[in-house]
Amino acid sequence: MAPEKCIESLSRRDYGEFSKELNRIAAKISWGVSVKKVIFDFVRRTKSWLSQIVMFLLMEAIDVGGGTIAMVESLAKFNMMTREVEKEKKASLRPYVLVPYFAAVLLVATTLMTLAFTSKTIEIGGTIQIDLTSITTLFTSSIMVHCYLIGLVAGKISEESVAAGFKHSVLLVLIAIIAAKFTPMLVGSGQK
Repeated sequence: MAPEKCIESLSRRDYGEFSKELNRIAAKISWGVSVKKVIFDFVRRTKSWLSQIVMFLLMEAIDVGGGTIAMVESLAKFNMMTREVEKEKKASLRPYVLVPYFAAVLLVATTLMTLAFTSKTIEIGGTIQIDLTSITTLFTSSIMVHCYLIGLVAGKISEESVAAGFKHSVLLVLIAIIAAKFTPMLVGSGQK
């Protein structure tokens, strides 16, 4: 079959989310638009790097006359292997997403406990009066910025996108605020 006929016959099957795009491609081809233009339009619209690569390679193979069954099979194998590698990579990185959350809580707790113990030590010595509130505010603010940046890293690790890190950043900052509220209570209760 010619590539155009293959695309038209494939558009009758269900491919999940891709079915809409495939139907759009088949409709344009049936209207007489060239396969090259239709595929370039698809590549510009899609955000999936894998889809872009596969469609580009398919278009190049059709363009030079190499659209054989063996080539399409090797392209399908490449696609399946790449998806498997991506799935394994996500599964192996999943535990590392928890590390920034533990790091945020530990960072808040250790910093505030160190400040509290330092201020108590200075009070026992009785030599210097320090404004612990302003120092705590300064350190807590810098910790919040640090937690925000850790969240961006967590998003990059988990979903391979810095933009996805914004939700992790918000969550980490909230966790850090909660930890900042409870840590002084824990330090204070340990002294009684």
